[in-house]
Amino acid sequence: MALNAPNASTASHTPDADGWVTCGTLRVKGGTYGKDFIYYPSVFQYPKEDGTVVKYGYGQDGHNADILFVLSDKRLFLKNAAGANTETPAAADAARTGIWIAPGNHADITLAGVNIAARPHGGIPVNVMTNIASTDTNSWALKGSQVRNRTSLHVTLADGTKNYLFANAANMPGIRCGEGSDLTIDDAERNADAAGNEVVPIGGAINAATTLASGKTLQPGDPHTALDSANPGTLEVWGGCLASGVGGACEETGGTMTFNGGVITVHADTANSVDYQTGAGIGGGTWGGGTDGVITFNSGIYDAIGNFHSSGVGSGCGAKSIHTYDYAIPPDHIPCEGRQNGNFVWEYGSAYATGVRAGNITINGGFIKSTGAAHAAGFGNSCSTSPNTGGTIRITGGTLYPNAPGVLPDFNAAGGHVIITGGSVYTNGSFAGIGDTAWGNDAALAPGYDPSDPEDDNKVFMVTIDLGADMAAAGEAGDNLIESWSLKVGGEDYPYGAPTQLIDGKLYLWLPKSAIRQTVSVDLSYRGKDGKIHPFDTLFRNPGQEDQLKRYEDFELPPEYLDSLVKPYDGLPFKTYEITPEHPLRTPEVLSYDEDGNPSEYRWLTNTDDVVYRYRPYDKRDGVPIGKEVDGANGGKDMPTDVGVMKFTMVSREYSGSSDPALADFANGYWGHRATGWCEITPIPSKVSLLSAEWVEEADADKRPGAVEHPATSKLKVVAEVRGGTFPDGTPTADTCKAPQGSFQLYVDGEPVGPVTPIRYTAGTDAEGNPVPANATVVPNPADSRGSFAHIEFQVTPADADLLFPEPGKDNTHVVSMRYLPPDEAQQKAGAPANYLASASPADDPDAAPKVEVAIKPVDPQVEVTGAPDPDCTDPDFPAPDVQTKPGEATDPANPDGGKTYRGTITTTWGEPSEANPHPGRVVLTVKTESTAPISVTDAKGNVFEADFLRGEDGEPVRGEDGSYTLVLDPTAVGKGQLTFRQEPNGAYTGSTWVYDVMVLPRPEIAPAPALSKKAENLTHPGGPTQPGDRIRYTIEASNGAPGSLWTDVVVS
Repeated sequence: MALNAPNASTASHTPDADGWVTCGTLRVKGGTYGKDFIYYPSVFQYPKEDGTVVKYGYGQDGHNADILFVLSDKRLFLKNAAGANTETPAAADAARTGIWIAPGNHADITLAGVNIAARPHGGIPVNVMTNIASTDTNSWALKGSQVRNRTSLHVTLADGTKNYLFANAANMPGIRCGEGSDLTIDDAERNADAAGNEVVPIGGAINAATTLASGKTLQPGDPHTALDSANPGTLEVWGGCLASGVGGACEETGGTMTFNGGVITVHADTANSVDYQTGAGIGGGTWGGGTDGVITFNSGIYDAIGNFHSSGVGSGCGAKSIHTYDYAIPPDHIPCEGRQNGNFVWEYGSAYATGVRAGNITINGGFIKSTGAAHAAGFGNSCSTSPNTGGTIRITGGTLYPNAPGVLPDFNAAGGHVIITGGSVYTNGSFAGIGDTAWGNDAALAPGYDPSDPEDDNKVFMVTIDLGADMAAAGEAGDNLIESWSLKVGGEDYPYGAPTQLIDGKLYLWLPKSAIRQTVSVDLSYRGKDGKIHPFDTLFRNPGQEDQLKRYEDFELPPEYLDSLVKPYDGLPFKTYEITPEHPLRTPEVLSYDEDGNPSEYRWLTNTDDVVYRYRPYDKRDGVPIGKEVDGANGGKDMPTDVGVMKFTMVSREYSGSSDPALADFANGYWGHRATGWCEITPIPSKVSLLSAEWVEEADADKRPGAVEHPATSKLKVVAEVRGGTFPDGTPTADTCKAPQGSFQLYVDGEPVGPVTPIRYTAGTDAEGNPVPANATVVPNPADSRGSFAHIEFQVTPADADLLFPEPGKDNTHVVSMRYLPPDEAQQKAGAPANYLASASPADDPDAAPKVEVAIKPVDPQVEVTGAPDPDCTDPDFPAPDVQTKPGEATDPANPDGGKTYRGTITTTWGEPSEANPHPGRVVLTVKTESTAPISVTDAKGNVFEADFLRGEDGEPVRGEDGSYTLVLDPTAVGKGQLTFRQEPNGAYTGSTWVYDVMVLPRPEIAPAPALSKKAENLTHPGGPTQPGDRIRYTIEASNGAPGSLWTDVVVS
């Protein structure tokens, strides 16, 4: 905009001795008059888009303008001129001179004690003029995004100063920053690093190591209040009728505004009537949206006060009934959406415009109190507005105190989103937006997201902290600044931003439902009135507890009690610490002090009934947890009973659970009193006893004992008891020990056999879901009914489980024994305690292990051998092999119970390998047998074939689930041979032998290739010469050189 110099002041405006230049009722320091700033005492003209020049605002009616016009980015300091009232806002003798920023300029001013009550009828105390003509088309901008060079203003509030800005005119804000312009307000500690880059405390904390322009060094995690001045200046602003306090004029959307510091109070026009519309405290004027970019709060203290129909922070009112001053709207404003499209709805004497919405509001830090009235919200859309489509109210940190006592919610983002990822937000859940609530992350911003589920894991729920009683007891006001902050969910750091301060000792956190299903904990400290940092113990709540974070008042148990908490397992819990009126326990809480400041009265615990215990297993003391924390038995009344190193927690709710009103404050902040300690229970020896065996189907009692020989097809029952054993010094274990859990291993003839078998007191299922019967019962100990032991009983038919009897017994007799084994890792994870050590090993210490003799007569296994051709052969013309097996006969006729021999024949045909027949003549034998004893090829005569069993990775023949083995025979030449393979006997089955005569037939279509050779050897004179009477040996050899052929009827003559 061309400077209208003829209307500027003609005075000299020379600096005084201190460098201050007086311009009207203000003084300016810094810069040069005429270059960096100029003064218009009466008339300020402005060119319209068509080129005509008009007086700005009400100046067309002849009223004085009185403007300090800022022309450059030179930093300027301003305060009232001598004689102007600096203390009383809106006083008749306050400064009248406004501070206006030239379009396209990037001004930097410091308010060092100004009290401006702008001239009536057109005065704006601070006006960031819109550079509306700066567009790519040279036509005036119709959107803020069209402005190429946005006018900007950085306002610094000088330390310790009071500043007042009062708009005396309708339509005019106290600080005008309309669409297309930028405004930043800060205290004297500028939120910028040494390079001039803005420092933004997302999440209420410093995000990276930073050195500020002042030289102050900040570290990650420092509170955002480190960006604040120690003695910040204050600013109070009043807007005019139909305008905002700070932001847009009437019919104007607010610009992009950032609030970095200071103590700032902003008022929309103070008339509070249902018939009176106006703009927001901070945001848009009447009919104006809240911002064309973002309204951001990073630090500082703010009180934004709207009106009957307007929010504290957000859009202006969408209705307008006062049109008297429409001609006096600042001429450089971008018309609001409703004015541009002319789309108004008239109703009840008001015009309702379209496109009036809050836009984007972001709070990273600071204390922000935002007040609406009967028809207004605290933050967001005001009365009679359009949906906030695409707009988001985002809270990453800070402390918010919205106040919307009427029909609109505290946060009105209707049509848009409210997202809370940090801070303390004082509201009862009064949110309007997509999903009808606020969100704990950006999930709902995804295209196509369905926000309708009220139980959506991403929707927020309130969790509170109440430290009011503690703050009051410490003599604190309860609005203390938060100095350090850490929030965890499920024990892991969770990105929830820090609040700025407490409100009456309280914090209001909003976490997504996915988080509150887990343990939530907070560690924080506050700055006290003594200037020191005071930490709190960890505050937390577990899933299912009330949605309030509390802490414990910790105390210590006597050392002599803690030292007693070590013992071998005895089946009983540790003795709990006795707390009675006669045996009270003192806590560290001091209730009163004597005149010398020494504690004179403490809080005492007196009731054991209010005490519960929890404990958690560890690998060792001060080691790593190996399990979850659990409640003690008997409703938490008992200490641990089972083996392990455990950290226990003793909690008393004598005071936190009291109904006494005098203790209500304690209950708000504390879960109770808590002490922790270590306890240890060591495993004890075990023993297997009363081992016995009997044939359960034997009717004759005399023949029932296991030592009486029975066929392997009979059913055998083995019985044993497992209980506590004896310590090395000969002391027996306690009779109160409970029946062990774990497993047992069967031994036969001194070797472990079969799988380790879990002790099952109840029936269950295996990994495949098959039913598994119980094999043990719990038997009360006759010596003490509090104790018990395991009675193990299992039945087995040797012929069905011959793996348990892998070797033939001497005279068919076997020695059976058993060993108890503690629970393995999987069993312990499933809850089985390892209270006992393993019992004596029958292999390593046979004399210490119980044993019983069992006589088993082996039986002949049922066997079957079938033959099949090679499955890889696809040649239909190749002859199939033939396998014939005769019934078995006694291997030793003199010992008919010594096993059987099966004889037979295998006939196959030799051939050359081909693609269709890679293994010509192969015979696949399936040997099915009930026995699991070792099986192998023992002989292969004739050199006409190769044969072996299919073997696994361990090199042993593979046994199928149906008891079958696979033997593969491959012919190597035409002719005859003999195959022998054998399965050895074991404790349940006799041995089996198979003998097959093998014939490998030729291929008749292959002609023989006869060959004859003759050789003579002189046996008398091997070296010659041959003489009469020498003995001569003649050798004639006939051979066939054609593989697969047969040369028959050969005669040598």
